[in-house]
Amino acid sequence: MSYKRRLESHGAAVILRRSGDMDCVLKAQLIRLLAFKLPAVSPGDAVVTADVDAFVMSPDIAKPITVRKERKMWIYRYELTLGTGYTFMMPFIGGRAHVWEEILVGFRIFFQKIYVFFMFQI
Repeated sequence: MSYKRRLESHGAAVILRRSGDMDCVLKAQLIRLLAFKLPAVSPGDAVVTADVDAFVMSPDIAKPITVRKERKMWIYRYELTLGTGYTFMMPFIGGRAHVWEEILVGFRIFFQKIYVFFMFQI
């Protein structure tokens, strides 16, 4: 909890959720994927996700976003892992909240159309 308080002292919103009946890894992945839907997130906010639990240890982790503010999406990796081989590479994908929504709503519509198409083919 001290890590949570430290992040909050720097302005981060930290939300903890119990996994309940759902597998905790699946729950974590879904939360990462749907973070743009959280009430505290505005459409223009940058939402950054990773496929693993990544702990912010330096303000440099946000550099790609702060240096290239005009971008809608950012894909970058934690370079220490690449240069030192300490652990596996941790890629980050960031995007404005409204862009995440556009992408995921677009996929839902796409998959619904495919489903309807194949149902009529059977």
